[in-house]
Parts: sequence; C-alpha cells; structure tokens
Amino acid sequence: MAAQGFKVRMYLQALFTQTMSIASYNKLAA
Repeated sequence: MAAQGFKVRMYLQALFTQTMSIASYNKLAA
C-alpha cells in the first residue's frame, strides 16, 4: 500500500513539474 501511495505522489509531482515548466515556457514565448 505504501509503495502505491509513493508512486502516486511521484506521478503527481512529475505532472506538477511538467505543468509548471509548460506554463513558464508559454510565459517566455508570449
């Protein structure tokens, strides 16, 4: 159970990082 929760947390963190980098890229491109 703990391993699955860790995997979900890592996935959410990666998703958040990707979203933030896309947002900053769009800000630079604008």
